Amino acid sequence: MENGKHVYVAATGRSNAAKAAGSGTLLFWCKVRTSFDNKIYVLERAKGDVWATGIDDIVIGATSFFLPITTWFTPSLEVEAGYFYDSGHTGTVPPMPPGMKRLINLTPFQR
Repeated sequence: MENGKHVYVAATGRSNAAKAAGSGTLLFWCKVRTSFDNKIYVLERAKGDVWATGIDDIVIGATSFFLPITTWFTPSLEVEAGYFYDSGHTGTVPPMPPGMKRLINLTPFQR
């Protein structure tokens, strides 16, 4: 923790709509905006990633970033996620509402 901490964010998706959707698939997405550098990180699956998930879970992906100790305010993450339904025949359709946003306040460094 000399200069800060590495933060790793990962996500999986799940929906009961997948069982009722028939031959279509759900295309999940997720991105994170950091308050300390105002960058957007898109969660992706990298080749060779290994995940332990439940039987109905769908891996969205992961990302990592560095949280510097010089952050003098309470750092936060704005997480935005959602999915599209891909019927395979007529294209993709977003659900209503099209996604969700959550603000997660992180524990600040102790000084």
